[in-house]
Amino acid sequence: MRHWNIKSNPAPKLVSVN
Repeated sequence: MRHWNIKSNPAPKLVSVN
C-alpha cells in the first residue's frame, strides 16, 4: 500500500514511508 503512495506523491509520501 505504501509503495503506491510514493508513486502518487514522491516527495511527501517518501518522507512518510521513511
